[in-house]
Amino acid sequence: MKTQYIIYPAMVAMLSTACGKSNVNEQGIEAQNEMSTELNGDDTTMVKRDGTLLSGTLDEADSTRLPAPVINAIENDEVLSKSRIISTSSKIENSITVYEVEFELSDQSNKTVEFLENGNVRQ
Repeated sequence: MKTQYIIYPAMVAMLSTACGKSNVNEQGIEAQNEMSTELNGDDTTMVKRDGTLLSGTLDEADSTRLPAPVINAIENDEVLSKSRIISTSSKIENSITVYEVEFELSDQSNKTVEFLENGNVRQ
């Protein structure tokens, strides 16, 4: 009878330590490290848990937020206001941010327009 008081707690202790919690914590830490790395602006791929890549999973239309002057310029343009934005991007040239916006026009053709920070179309 006394051996049951020793064996049962020992079995419970062995079972609780053998659950593999350390492996789960290591995987969680590894996943956090992957998520906290700096993103590349041109990278639109995501990695599934098994390591395979899913390309194009990020919507490129949301890749760059357009400032209010650029949005106003688009809304005030007769052709562009009726078009669908396919993608946006930004770049800095000579300390000026230039926003490149690709549109799908009503005739199904694409048109890329570059806007300056103030909403003016870049020539």
